[in-house]
Amino acid sequence: MKLVDYVAAMAWPLPPIQAAMYEYVVASNGVFVRGRRAGLSAMLPVMAGPATPLRGLVPVEPFVQLDHPRVPAEVVDEMLDAALAAKDDDLKPIEVLFHLTWDARGARLAMPPQERGIAFVRPIGQTPSYETAVVEVHSHHGMAACFSSTDDTDEVGFRVYAVLGEIYTRPALRVRVGLYGHRWEIPAMWVFDLPHRVADAHEGRKRSEEQQIKTG
Repeated sequence: MKLVDYVAAMAWPLPPIQAAMYEYVVASNGVFVRGRRAGLSAMLPVMAGPATPLRGLVPVEPFVQLDHPRVPAEVVDEMLDAALAAKDDDLKPIEVLFHLTWDARGARLAMPPQERGIAFVRPIGQTPSYETAVVEVHSHHGMAACFSSTDDTDEVGFRVYAVLGEIYTRPALRVRVGLYGHRWEIPAMWVFDLPHRVADAHEGRKRSEEQQIKTG
């Protein structure tokens, strides 16, 4: 089995993924990358297609598919409360890292062992939740809910990544899917049921989602 493979979109639906990590899909409307892991499958846009569609190929659309229901609003509330309470020994706000997995009882929230400070947070060791987390969230306390260049460097696995920012004034959640270095920002509501006190930071959140997300 190849780690990475290449597929021409000759018909829809595409054949099942054969690569161990991910596959590039060349379609009439561009180049995409798709992957499948326990709990999550996704196809992300990589490159827009030419003005004249490639003949013999069909168009495809990016998507995110969870094998579980969305993260409940009460779990998002729990993360916000933990982020609000996070302080160092000098009572200065620090970042917090969360992992989300699912079992028969639903979404399970974990705070793995971590190093954290005013402008960083990183896990310590390969904990069970680090290996199995479908969703990873970290807080930015007073800073905006935006992915930094450090986040781009750190977030190179295959999972949903989110940042919770401006937690003291107007808490907001920004979400993207990472597929081994490829990234695609999506509306938070595709993955989370948001409580009333947390906004969706995605600029395109008003786009129709019906064909983009499926939940189990």
